[in-house]
Order: sequence, then structure tokens, then C-alpha cells
Amino acid sequence: MFRIIYPDRWFVWSIAIIVVAFIVIEGAVVQYAIESRTEGELIAATSTPQPLKKTTDVANIPITQPPKDWKTSQITQNGTALEFSYPPNWFVSKQGDAAFLDNPSYSEPCDNIAEDSMCGAEDPPEITLRISQNSDKQLLGEFVVAYNNGWYSYYKESTQILVNNHRAILVSDLHGTIQVSPILAAFIETTKAVVIVTAHSVNSVDDYYKVLGSLQLSE
Repeated sequence: MFRIIYPDRWFVWSIAIIVVAFIVIEGAVVQYAIESRTEGELIAATSTPQPLKKTTDVANIPITQPPKDWKTSQITQNGTALEFSYPPNWFVSKQGDAAFLDNPSYSEPCDNIAEDSMCGAEDPPEITLRISQNSDKQLLGEFVVAYNNGWYSYYKESTQILVNNHRAILVSDLHGTIQVSPILAAFIETTKAVVIVTAHSVNSVDDYYKVLGSLQLSE
């Protein structure tokens, strides 16, 4: 007859406790990592960008003309010209197909910021304007969903609007659970390109809508 040998019950319970503890700790670490990631990292971890969400009434988009004392500037790329206005005490810098508007009164961190946004040593610009070529002739909605690896497809709200008689899509994450940047982005369709105007944070939202109201596009 073979003798049945029972393992030490304390040993079995110890192993079980260690396994359960490991699972709990691992879950906590994963949850912390998710909460600590930037929006871009969360998007990169998913398989495909999401369809745009349409929840905002056009009547609630307060695009207005800027004050008369605002300054004007312009960027161009491949025949597309974009003229815009900005507050007289703001700084404007240009880099290729983009312009960066900075309010010296604000100093904000560069956390959770889209890869295509410029971020200096102190803080990112309040508003960015960029002319992006649409060489594949994508429909505007498809362009927004695919742009910057699907970053803007996860924003809480999107609205179809007109900017200077050009069809546009405004995406907003003002009510998002994670504070990301840009907080607002308008994608404005032209014949050859898409103009992208972004606002970094809630501090620049009012001026952002006035910048949108100032835009003049020509091709």
C-alpha cells in the first residue's frame, strides 16, 4: 500500500496568499499606470481610433470677431495662406507651416500634450495654428480621426461648424475626465490642406474662439 502524504497546509495557504497578493498588487500597478498615462499613451494602447462623437450644439460655439486692437499675422504653405489675429500683448513665433501664440501672463506645465504641439522650456503656447497638407484627399472626418495617431478621435465632443465659410470640425475635451492638451482643436477644410487650430488649456478658450473668428483663408 502506498502511503498518502498530505502537504503542509500552512505551506499551501502561504503560496495561495502570495499568489493573491501578487494579483492585487499587479492590478493596482496597472490601474495606476493607466491613470498616470497621457491621453496619447492611452490611445496608442488601443487597436484603432474611435469614431468622432457628436454631442455639441452649433449654437453653443461662441465664435466671435476679435477686438479691433488685435494684431494680425500670416502663415503660408504650398499656396495656402492663413491670416489670423491675436491679442496685442501676446507673442507670436513661427516654425515652418505653424504659428504659436503665447500669452506671457500664463505659465503652464507641459503634461499630457499632443505630440504635434510645441512646448518650450516654460510652457506650451496658448494657441497653435498649423497648415497640414491633405495629400490623400481624405474626407474631413476621416482626416480628424486619423490625425496624430487618432489623438482627437477620443475627445468627448465634436461639432461641424463653418469658419470663414469653410467647413470645419471642432473637437473638444473641456469635459474630459483626463486633463489633456490641446483642450480644443478646429480642423478647417481647404482645397489642398486642412488648417488645424488648437487651444492648450481652459485659460485660452475665450481668446481661442476670437482667433477662430479672425481667420482669413486663401488659396
